[in-house]
Amino acid sequence: MESKGMETTAQHPANLALAFQRCLAQCQSVNWDKLPAQPARTLAELQQLSRPAAVALRYSALIDSVRPKGYYPTFLAFRNNQPVTEPALTVRSTPRTAKGWVGTLEVEPALAAATGTPTALRNVWGFSDGQQVYIWHNRHYLPLTRAGNSFHFVGFMGPDPGAVGTASFLGGAVGGAIAAAATSGKPGDLTLDMVTGAVSPFAEASSGAPTDTAMIYVYRRASSTPGPVQVLLNDKLVAELDAYQVVAIPYLDKVNEVSLCLQTAPGRCLAFIPLSAPRPTSKLPATSLTRPNRC
Repeated sequence: MESKGMETTAQHPANLALAFQRCLAQCQSVNWDKLPAQPARTLAELQQLSRPAAVALRYSALIDSVRPKGYYPTFLAFRNNQPVTEPALTVRSTPRTAKGWVGTLEVEPALAAATGTPTALRNVWGFSDGQQVYIWHNRHYLPLTRAGNSFHFVGFMGPDPGAVGTASFLGGAVGGAIAAAATSGKPGDLTLDMVTGAVSPFAEASSGAPTDTAMIYVYRRASSTPGPVQVLLNDKLVAELDAYQVVAIPYLDKVNEVSLCLQTAPGRCLAFIPLSAPRPTSKLPATSLTRPNRC
């Protein structure tokens, strides 16, 4: 505590005693006899009373006990526990020696190739060796651990923005580069949000789903197909679009992905997770409705 630039640490005992006295005075002013009786609660229970009830997620990745060997091209493939099965997938493990990572393994999965030389598995969301699931994050495969409604893992953290900013101010670009290298790659606890697929340094990121509405925008560009095209959302007709028309579709479900299809492209749909955060509108021609995504 400071007062007018003066060190006032010696005043701490008196200030703490005064704060405690005021707390007791507030308790004495309450007419306890008129308050309804309530059961005694622990601190954890009291803290839980102010939080929204957690959404019971029923994704396959959370409830299935079998993890087929293969790789997950997208987050949705992992969440639905539908990997591209690869029985010949092999995994090589090498002990790490970097500071903070001793005792852990660098995992390198590979797929069998026609040439006989295994091909390193890259550009995928993650993979399963049949027992353990790994996520590809910051150029490393890292094991996921189930934790409530989500998965946690220890990942390689990026540069510390505060340290880089301070070093850049004091030492210019060279100082910032040195600080970035010094603070990168340290281990840190991360959480995978099972609703959005986002990775963040927050525990139980998907403990409660947002209550606001996501908006799905579908825009039809010029097309050689005459007449309006039907837009199907989860197999239900929601709009008919002529060329250069757009439709805004409100979506309330924050737990399940949505399937968007066009009448002109049967069986070729776009599966994605609507987010309520502001996002730019994407134009999706019929030929692009072929793969899972996150919007």
